[in-house]
Amino acid sequence: MNINEEIDNLIAKVLTGEATVSEIEVLESWKNASAENLENFRLLEKIFLQSGKVKQLNQFDADAAWVKLKGEIN
Repeated sequence: MNINEEIDNLIAKVLTGEATVSEIEVLESWKNASAENLENFRLLEKIFLQSGKVKQLNQFDADAAWVKLKGEIN
């Protein structure tokens, strides 16, 4: 596993609340090491937070759709 994969895994663990205190500290050090690192983290954090909204929009109620279709056929 390369350093980028390790950081991506750390970011995922932090964002999902699964990181240990020491993992959080490692990620904080990485973020503070450069503006680019901080920007990368913020971008991934934004994507993570927005992904929850997308999931909610894609919910489909198959039972309601079937009832509606049956009503239109009759």
